[in-house]
Amino acid sequence: MKGIDFRHRHEVMADIIRWWENGYWVTEGTASIKTLSDWAAERFLFLSVTGKPLSYNTIKQEFGEVWRDLQLLKKENKGSKGRV
Repeated sequence: MKGIDFRHRHEVMADIIRWWENGYWVTEGTASIKTLSDWAAERFLFLSVTGKPLSYNTIKQEFGEVWRDLQLLKKENKGSKGRV
């Protein structure tokens, strides 16, 4: 089955989130991480370790986890800029 392999899916999700945060996708009204995960689940086939498609709920959960990780990285990078 062709899709986004489990080894790359978090990287792909992070890229999708970054593109969204940087305004590459225009949305009507305000968008949320749930809206973004809905969009991605409709357009991409994310695969599990066994090569089976991930469920919608798993995709939504993983997008949330990746988004939180990216927020932590932003905070860490902001904090380290002031340090010498």
